[in-house]
Amino acid sequence: MNGGGPRDEYRKKKAETWWSAEAEKRVRAGEPRVDWSSSALVDGIINRRVTGVETRNWLGWLKERHLERPADLGLSIGCGTGLLERDAISQGLCHEMVGIDIAEGALDIARREAGDLPVKYERVDLECQALPAGEYDMVFSAGALHHINNLYFCVEQLHSCLKDDGLLVLNEYAGPSRFQWDPLQLKLVFDIYGFLPWRYRFNHLAGETIPYPRRPEICSMVMNDPSEAVRSAGMLDVVEMFFERIDRREIGGTLLNPFLSGILENFNEEDDLDSSFISTVAMLEELLMKDGVIDSDFVVDVYRRRSSPVSGDDAKSDDLARSDRILQQENAIVDGLDELGEVRAANDALRSEVGEARAQSADAGSRVSLLQSENALLKTGVVFRGARALRRVDKGRVPVEKFLPGPEATRAQSVPARVDASFGLLSAETRAIRRYLEGAGKGNEIFWLRWLREAADLSADRTLMAGLEPSCAEVAVRLGICDSVDLIDLSLLSGGARPAGSYDLILLGLHPGIEGAALAGPACGLLE
Repeated sequence: MNGGGPRDEYRKKKAETWWSAEAEKRVRAGEPRVDWSSSALVDGIINRRVTGVETRNWLGWLKERHLERPADLGLSIGCGTGLLERDAISQGLCHEMVGIDIAEGALDIARREAGDLPVKYERVDLECQALPAGEYDMVFSAGALHHINNLYFCVEQLHSCLKDDGLLVLNEYAGPSRFQWDPLQLKLVFDIYGFLPWRYRFNHLAGETIPYPRRPEICSMVMNDPSEAVRSAGMLDVVEMFFERIDRREIGGTLLNPFLSGILENFNEEDDLDSSFISTVAMLEELLMKDGVIDSDFVVDVYRRRSSPVSGDDAKSDDLARSDRILQQENAIVDGLDELGEVRAANDALRSEVGEARAQSADAGSRVSLLQSENALLKTGVVFRGARALRRVDKGRVPVEKFLPGPEATRAQSVPARVDASFGLLSAETRAIRRYLEGAGKGNEIFWLRWLREAADLSADRTLMAGLEPSCAEVAVRLGICDSVDLIDLSLLSGGARPAGSYDLILLGLHPGIEGAALAGPACGLLE
């Protein structure tokens, strides 16, 4: 099932196009730094964690600790622009190198940068193409393996292509798949992010200011680069079926990566304040990893080739089924987004038609109002009053003088407009939200927060949210309900940790079993 079909080819082409473009960006001057490790300061922190010295990288540590002599031939998978191969040869880890990648654009750059170095480059799809058996002394993966969906096949090929005493060296992201960070990790990053002034929060990946960090949208990842961190969380389990780990260095990145992703460019590392802030986050990350509160998302692992895999009989079929399910999910997402695009196009067409109908209705209403005014003027004019007078005089009921028009009779009369009491001067969206809230027991954060802003015209400077999700804070700031938000659990509301009169607005997320009246007193005490 895996490795064929139009959709699979479409997926591969998308990944190849994405990484060819990324390779161009990485060698182009003036591009903003968006990756957490594309920083001299962070690079030094990573080096210190791996090697103990800020000026020596992981390849130098590998050579000193695990190589008695240079390897004859090394393989770099997912080589990109070829930085690893050039560095491995210059530091004396390998006499010759082969670099493989799916992105032809990246390989073109790697060939150009290699010059006369003993490096060869080939386009290889690690999801389905076999590697030559027993060819290499050492295999490197620097941020490549976490892009592989068909993991069992790929790792099996890495095992096959190595000589019996060969080494597999990984410098990899092994954290949550698709960067769907766990709640504790996201909460820690959220708290750190809250210290940043707004000028630091412009995200160069998103192209806009992001009030608070959030997990990447899986749909966007599938549409842009479906290979990114596709099975990173379970990647090392597959590796250890074929290889025995003999060394590890924890790089971290559990906080630094989600914190700095997209905003690194906003920090001036020559500025003491900026550099000390990044260093403080790094120290916090190290302490939390040391105490076992968080794991290291990035690792440098050294593996020795097993003589034979230790996986069970069903491991290969189970892994293939897992990768097939992921492909099916991606296809369902693509289909759903395609359908959504069609619906949006149809909706836009309908909105255009509705807009034209409203314009026509407004024009017709204007004409009706004009005709009503003219009709009212005619009815108060000389001709109509004279005709009515003649009819009544003819019947002998009143004298004709009573109906003769005075000077004011020819003056236009104002016609009062009719007002429908059920019509509110609110937007159509707000009226829809109001109807939604009247019929639902509880709306989501988007609906009820927008209702607070538009229908209740609620606005404040400092807000406390108790018992609500972090996403509510972002929505509240985006809608202009408040300028800043503090988030706490309901259990901490009456703890006395915050001084009285600290907030302009308090929002409580009450749930079944929580007595709202008991929280009213402590909450009111915190309001100005």
